[in-house]
Amino acid sequence: MKFLPRVALPLATFLMSAHLAMAQSTPSPQPTLAPQQREEVQKLVDREIDQSNQINDRVQQSVNNTFGWTTGLLNSLIAVLVAMPVLTVIVALILRNSIRSQLISEIKKQLEEETKREVKEQLKVQVTEELQRQVEEFKQDLESLKSDFVSQLQDLFVVAQTEKEEIFQELSKITPSIIQEEFVAPEVHQKIQELTKQLEFLTSVNPHLALTANDYLKQADALYFENRFDDAVESYEKALQIKPDMIAAWLGKAKVLRRMKRYDEALFANKKVLQIQPDHSKGLFGLGYTLRDIGLYEEAIAIFDQSLKLQPNSHHNWKHRGYALTKLGRYDEAYRSFEKALKLKPTSGGTYYNRAFYYLSLGDMDAAVLDLQQAIGSSSYYVSLREVAKTDPDFDALRDDDRFKQLMETNLLSS
Repeated sequence: MKFLPRVALPLATFLMSAHLAMAQSTPSPQPTLAPQQREEVQKLVDREIDQSNQINDRVQQSVNNTFGWTTGLLNSLIAVLVAMPVLTVIVALILRNSIRSQLISEIKKQLEEETKREVKEQLKVQVTEELQRQVEEFKQDLESLKSDFVSQLQDLFVVAQTEKEEIFQELSKITPSIIQEEFVAPEVHQKIQELTKQLEFLTSVNPHLALTANDYLKQADALYFENRFDDAVESYEKALQIKPDMIAAWLGKAKVLRRMKRYDEALFANKKVLQIQPDHSKGLFGLGYTLRDIGLYEEAIAIFDQSLKLQPNSHHNWKHRGYALTKLGRYDEAYRSFEKALKLKPTSGGTYYNRAFYYLSLGDMDAAVLDLQQAIGSSSYYVSLREVAKTDPDFDALRDDDRFKQLMETNLLSS
């Protein structure tokens, strides 16, 4: 008989309990058995007991088989439960160490960042303070240097201003009047050149050196006598920019423009003088001179006469009036004009020069040569007249005269 393992043990237990209960509850008389029967009964009981033991063994085996895996599982669970605290502790330790390492790393990183930030802030503050200190020191040094520089600059400016004034004082002494028609002596010409060079150097190294309108006027006069006509015009214009109604600057500009043969501009400058002052004698003379140069002799004589009414002792008016009269063939009036001019200034080389043309116009070549000799050779002061005569068309009639040739070749400065 084969029982399922889960019912075998309960069933056997139940049968045994029932058998014992019946034996106890129902008393029966003990029959008397024969020895052979007793032996048989004994064998039967033993066999029954053996069978019962076998059943028990099978039940136990089934129980063992059935519940062996459960016991193993329980043992494993018990072992796991026993080992769990240890593993938990180990895992906890590992986790704790890991967490601690991570926390230490993060804290270290945070501390490093905070330390770096603090160091940067400290460095920033220190650098800022140091820069501010250096800036303050630099400002103080700069102020000191600026003060020294300004002081030195002021000293230099005073020196330059003083030197400038000395130069212009010298120019005022030696520069002839801008209306002066006589030529400049070589030594005076050289001195003028030296002074203009000094002035140009002084203004180049001191660009902020203040020049007055009168300074520019004197500079222009000097440049005119150096035959630096373009530079002279520029200086006259600078003077006029400062002082637009400066008559002397307009007169000087007119004269330079006339020498440059820019007659329309020269006439405008002369008329500008007369607009400012209608009865200005030198303005009238300049206008008459320009009219004479462009061949308007009648108009020129009329202007010279107006100027002479204002300034009767101007030998410049008389000599140029004589020249214009000669061009018109009014020789008697021309002669009287030249005589008047020489009476006012006997050493006027310009008057002798113009009268030489007068004599040449009359055909008196001897007198013409004598007046040219007088104009050129009476003094080295008029040596430049020789260069003028070499190309002057008024003396074309004398080109072939040996005396004229000799006069043009003679070096009077070596005598």
